[in-house]
Amino acid sequence: MVLAILPLVLVIALGVLLRRLKGVPDGFWAGAEYISYRVLLPALLVVSLAEADLATVAVDRLALATVPVLLVLTPLSLLAARALGCDGPAQTSVLQGAIRFNNFVCFGLAATLYGAQGTAVAAILAGFIVPLVNVLVVGAFAVCVGRRPSLRAVAWQIASNPLILGCVIGAVLSISGIGLAGPLRATLLLLAQAAIGIGLMCIGAGLDVRAVGRAKAPLALAVALKLIVVPACVSWSVRALGLTGVEAAVAVILAASPTAASSYVLARQLGGDAPLVAGIITVQTLVAMLTMPFWI
Repeated sequence: MVLAILPLVLVIALGVLLRRLKGVPDGFWAGAEYISYRVLLPALLVVSLAEADLATVAVDRLALATVPVLLVLTPLSLLAARALGCDGPAQTSVLQGAIRFNNFVCFGLAATLYGAQGTAVAAILAGFIVPLVNVLVVGAFAVCVGRRPSLRAVAWQIASNPLILGCVIGAVLSISGIGLAGPLRATLLLLAQAAIGIGLMCIGAGLDVRAVGRAKAPLALAVALKLIVVPACVSWSVRALGLTGVEAAVAVILAASPTAASSYVLARQLGGDAPLVAGIITVQTLVAMLTMPFWI
C-alpha cells in the first residue's frame, strides 16, 4: 500500500519543488488547476464510466456506506467547531475540511491500485457525493455566515459542475450502450491520461506551510474528523453492508483522502475563513499520505 501511495507523494513533491524553484511562472498554476478541474478530470470521468458495466456496481450500498456518514458529520463538525470557540466563518472551514475530498488523490490512488475498475467506482461515488457535499457546504455558509444564495444559484452551481457533468455524460453513454469509439475515445483518453499527474502537481504547488500555524485547535479538529473519524465510519459501514473488493476499497479511499483544494476558493467566495482552510488543506494533504495506508 505504501508503494502505491509513493508515486502520488512524489508527484505532489514535484509540484512543491517546481513552485519553490520559480522555474514555472506563478500564473501557470492557476491555469493548470482550471484545466485539470474543468477539462482533464471530466474527460477521465467520461471515459471511465462510458466503458464500465454499471450494472455490476452496488451503487445503492455505496450510497448507504457514505451518504449517512456525511449527513451526520455535517452538524456534528459545526457543533464541535462552535464548542472550540470558532466563529461562523471558521465553522464552515472546519466543515469543508471534514466532508470534502480531493478528487485527484482519490482517483490517482484508485487507478493505481485497481486500474479502470477502480476509476469507474470512484467516478460513481463522485457522481452522488459531489452534489451532496456542495449542498451541505452551501447550506452551512447560509446558516453560519449569512450568505444565502438563491435556490436557482445553488442548482446552477451543481448542474454546471464539470465533475457532475462528466459523470452524467459517462453514465448515459454506458447505460444507453452508445459507448465511446474512434477519434472521440482517443481524444478523451489522451486528456484523461494527463488528469491525475497535472492535478497532483497543482496540489503540491498550492500547499501553504505558512498557514499551518494559525488556529491550531480548529485545524486539528478538521484533520481528526477527515482522516480518522470519516474513514473509520465508512470502513465500518462497508463491512456492515457486506461490500467487498474494489467497491469497499474505493469507498474507504475516498473517505480517507484529504479535503479538496477548491475549498479555499469557496471559502473566499462565500465568506469563510480562507487562511484556516489553507492550513487545513496543507496539513491534511501531508498527513493523509501517512494515514491512508492504515485504512486501505
